[in-house]
Amino acid sequence: GGYRQPAHSHEGAPPVPRAACARAMVARLAAAAATLAAPLAPHLLAAVQPAARTDVESLPGVGKLADVNLSVSAGYLNAGTAPDPSKGTMYFHYYCAGAADLPEDAPLLIWYNGGPGASSLFGMLQEFGPLLLTEQSYDEEYKKSGVPTPQANPYAWTKFSTVCAIDSPAPMGLSFCTAEGPKGGPRSCGAWKDSDVAKANNAAHRALFTDAFPEWQKQGKKTFVVGESYAGIYVPTFVDQLLSNPVPGLELQGFAVGDGMTGCHPVEGMPADYCVNLTNVGLFQYPNALPGPKYDVMFFHGHSQMSEQTYRDIVATCSDDEMEGKSLPLSPPCANLIETMSEEVGYFYPYNLLQACPVPKADGRHVDGHGANMALRARKLQRATAMATAAPAVSPGAGDGGVGSPCLGDAMPEWLLLPVTLKALGADADSSFNNVDNGIGFDYTTDQTFVGPIYARALNAGLRVLVYEGDTDACGLQTAPNEDTWVPFFDGVMNQTHPWRPWRLSSDVAQAGFSMEWDDGRATFASLRGAGHLGPLDRPAAAADLMRGFVLDDATIGARRRFRAASS
Repeated sequence: GGYRQPAHSHEGAPPVPRAACARAMVARLAAAAATLAAPLAPHLLAAVQPAARTDVESLPGVGKLADVNLSVSAGYLNAGTAPDPSKGTMYFHYYCAGAADLPEDAPLLIWYNGGPGASSLFGMLQEFGPLLLTEQSYDEEYKKSGVPTPQANPYAWTKFSTVCAIDSPAPMGLSFCTAEGPKGGPRSCGAWKDSDVAKANNAAHRALFTDAFPEWQKQGKKTFVVGESYAGIYVPTFVDQLLSNPVPGLELQGFAVGDGMTGCHPVEGMPADYCVNLTNVGLFQYPNALPGPKYDVMFFHGHSQMSEQTYRDIVATCSDDEMEGKSLPLSPPCANLIETMSEEVGYFYPYNLLQACPVPKADGRHVDGHGANMALRARKLQRATAMATAAPAVSPGAGDGGVGSPCLGDAMPEWLLLPVTLKALGADADSSFNNVDNGIGFDYTTDQTFVGPIYARALNAGLRVLVYEGDTDACGLQTAPNEDTWVPFFDGVMNQTHPWRPWRLSSDVAQAGFSMEWDDGRATFASLRGAGHLGPLDRPAAAADLMRGFVLDDATIGARRRFRAASS
């Protein structure tokens, strides 16, 4: 995901009301903005040729990686000339991690967060990676050193695969363009659209196999492209590029999308993104991530967040066309009832309806309003705060974030932007770390319509597909709307071999979610029970089983594992 506020407040983007979903993260982006820095002087531009690969020996708060059975490499991928040639050459930053004892033939997962404009390091460092930075990072060691402690993740995806998180497009995360260099702000690489991002990532994938890991090109590497939120657009378009322009050594096996955007079905005379308005995500205003209020009404009523009377009034008053977003704006009687629903629901966290982390405050560090994302007014990250001697107070929601996931706090940006961390990851010590919300704060245009035809092409090419959803995701990308999109689609191109049924963890009989299959697992639709928008954060064991079973094509693990022991 990643709907994020501009990393640099001078970019001039207005605050996005109330939430933001495809990846801003109320708590995780409290301070994900970099310090403001001037562009590189013209005489330094030619020197901006960052290393394609740095093998990381140690990280702050961790020590020697070999001592914790971890292999990490990071660097920059030459993605060619920016869409605006005056912006120079694009360098996409990546962070690859895997268990040090992984076999050579372990699969590769190339990960993307959404946004558009979110750094993929958030997935690596707060969801599924081997080292996680959350409020648990403010431990006793932090009190001594002032450095948030990365916490070992027992459910890391790196136990069965190498995972490479690529910051895309430049200049998001630590990526940059040479015209302004690593210190450039969110607009320093010029304007972007989906099709340009796809082409640039094809070049980045080629550089990953040619410049960074030439051994993969020689031996061949089974590869999956994976992402969440707006990566529901990114991932299939990147796969489409790989099918048209294969990368030597990259043996594409399939792709997976979590809580993803699907794109609007094309309508002549309408813009590509006519059915969504990402600035409305988290508000009961339409379109948002949904074209109309239908699934919001179903979701919040189904979770007992509104009165039965209001629900009955909406059903009786709003037409089907209004509910489905085919007739907008809503009529006054319908609009008034949706406003009543909004008042009854009150504050909610769009990434996970059940999350109990504290509501941010307008103190310069957090935000005010009626439940807006912390990213809406993210303060500039001051590296000095990372060296504070006293740990922050424990949040009242710690340990109660949905199904026990920790609150995220500021540990990740504090740790990431330490000069010693940046140096270890092959980045300039004064690099900007850019993140934006909803594409606001840099120039982004959606030009990709419904991605179904790309899915069909991929399936026809023999690839495998996984679509997974968190059933407490409250931003409009949860199970029901995506089920209603993908189940009829898959039914139209394949044979449904397993209808909806529960699946369980491999370790015991705990229920992990529900799933459906087509052609015995060539396509899988799965829900993560009790997970929000960030499935690996909320249900780490279930998400790890789900991804492991998918990439290893193992019917005894993940969504293909039956709930009833008798049929396992």
